Amino acid sequence: MGHVCSMIEATKKFTLGEFLESVDERTVWTAHWYASGDPTDGGKARVPTLRVKQTDGMVQVAEMNEEKGRLLQDASSQAGQREDSG
Repeated sequence: MGHVCSMIEATKKFTLGEFLESVDERTVWTAHWYASGDPTDGGKARVPTLRVKQTDGMVQVAEMNEEKGRLLQDASSQAGQREDSG
């Protein structure tokens, strides 16, 4: 379980850094909203748009909560399978 937790933390840091590097005039207020919110304020909690690179090199983008949930569930299942086999 420790491996999965460290993998999640590393992904969060990478994703946040990637998000902040991609901020433009359209997303600057979203970045401001994330940065200015109290981290314990569940009212501001939101999963940003997810981008997942597929094995064929294409990038899958998930903007809707249902799509994000499916991607997160798939990633979690794949991580569990790797941990079981490794």
